[in-house]
Amino acid sequence: MFKAIWRELFYLKTHPWDLSMLTIAPLLIIIIFSSMLMEGKPEHLPIAIIDQDHSQLSRKITDYLALNHSLHIQLETNDQNEAEDALNKTQVWGYVLIPDGAEKRLVQGQDAQIAITYNQSFFSIGNTISSAMLQSTAEASLDFLKNNHLRNNIPYLDISAPHIKISPLFNPTLNYELFLEPFLIPALLHLIICCSIAFSVGQEMKFKTIKQWLDQTSLSQAIFAKSLVHTIILFAWSLVWLFWLTVIRGWFIAGNVLLLLCALFELCTRYYCSNTHLKRFNTHIWPDCNLWRIFFKFCWCYPPSK
Repeated sequence: MFKAIWRELFYLKTHPWDLSMLTIAPLLIIIIFSSMLMEGKPEHLPIAIIDQDHSQLSRKITDYLALNHSLHIQLETNDQNEAEDALNKTQVWGYVLIPDGAEKRLVQGQDAQIAITYNQSFFSIGNTISSAMLQSTAEASLDFLKNNHLRNNIPYLDISAPHIKISPLFNPTLNYELFLEPFLIPALLHLIICCSIAFSVGQEMKFKTIKQWLDQTSLSQAIFAKSLVHTIILFAWSLVWLFWLTVIRGWFIAGNVLLLLCALFELCTRYYCSNTHLKRFNTHIWPDCNLWRIFFKFCWCYPPSK
């Protein structure tokens, strides 16, 4: 088997395009997706406001939307068609429609008919936009009722909304880097392992070197040796990414580091373990000890305490 390992290393050394699948491709994946998620979550997303009421209520809603750090008022208009055209061109991600007579209906205890529209084709942005616009509009309406309408009409009444404490656990900053990257990059690196091993076996067939590959080696040992080389290289890239996420970016590992590394390595070996003599070990001898599940349940990263 050691002969097959050295043979695979020599092959990668003499075939730079094949080697690039194990070096350049993982590096690009780590750089691209880490850069995409480095900001944590989207902020200052452009929206439009259609103010057809021009009242204290509409001005209050506009002020609250402007103060929301997730939103940026890109367009203020009276024309709904103009806002919808900007939405279709993705110049804005959503708009708030304040129709004529909204304030009058609100103070009479009727439906103000304020409408929120947003682009849901981008799921994460759509959810961020909708929740931010809904929260700001509701807070502005309550502020208007409390400090403008009711205070002017019933001066002695002190009205306050119930205070509800929301405590997001394990990702208190709602950071996309922590939420998505630990799932995305290991999965993509595992996909590279699957492709590189299958491609490497295909290259043996292409160059008609099956006999040399299986020389004094069984098929299972030859596949295991070839897969082991690819797995170790991709596991090294997993360690590079983990160093970036924990040491450079500051997310610390709350669980056991050794268990986390074992889980990463087990994930890397999952592809060819199901196709060699290790399949029996995984499915019969040790069926319930799936380190991949332990990996996400007990030993992932949490934000640094500040």
